[in-house]
Amino acid sequence: MRMSSRIKNNGCLALFLIGLILHGVAQADALLSENTYGVETVEAPLVQIFFQPSVQLSNVIGNPTTDSTSHLGYGFQVGALISQQLLLQAGFSHQEMGLSLPAGSSVSSAAATLSGLNGNQAFSYKGNGVDLGARLYVLGRESRFRPFIGGAVSYAWNQLAYLPAVLANFGSDPTYSNDFTLKQIQGRGSLGLEVAITSMLVVDFQFSLQGVFTYWASTAANGATYLYDSDKLAVANALSRATTDQVTLGVGFYF
Repeated sequence: MRMSSRIKNNGCLALFLIGLILHGVAQADALLSENTYGVETVEAPLVQIFFQPSVQLSNVIGNPTTDSTSHLGYGFQVGALISQQLLLQAGFSHQEMGLSLPAGSSVSSAAATLSGLNGNQAFSYKGNGVDLGARLYVLGRESRFRPFIGGAVSYAWNQLAYLPAVLANFGSDPTYSNDFTLKQIQGRGSLGLEVAITSMLVVDFQFSLQGVFTYWASTAANGATYLYDSDKLAVANALSRATTDQVTLGVGFYF
């Protein structure tokens, strides 16, 4: 009877110890698979592919020659996350702005005398760019909220043209109808915040400043410089070295 009772007690102790061990394993697994912010951090491959479409608003800053009005642009980035701190990326962007006539415009002493103005906008400015850069996560990527700094070098080609309704004021004069093409090598610095929705899906917000390293203007097929009216030329010259700011909202995917 005593032997039976001892076996019974030992069996209960063994079951209790097994249960305790299983509970400890489950707790450890939970800690490894989920951090304190509730974001799954299942062990990732050494390199993850990143893809991010985005929308953006750009604006010329510190330019007394012309006023700019931002229009919605778009772009995308493709990259490789090579560590929990560093993302290498390349991308494409398209941006648009409306621009006013310069102060002291030669075509009109008062912009209101021109028909076809969109508010005070007389020009459209459309730009495309390709860039190569990196993003550094300053606190790593283990939390749901991941602040980062970024930088990139880009090649951009931009076109400045009168709005069609404004161009109608000038007839077929090529000095007004010629688009001004401006090509630039630019540098960009960014501050941003990436917010994890799941282990593969993120939303991020960025504020960027973009400056110009060098630029060159379009020429005709024979190498001669195109002729432009003085207003378009004044605005183009102002844009050639202008700094722009940019606000970007993107949705990113890690694979």
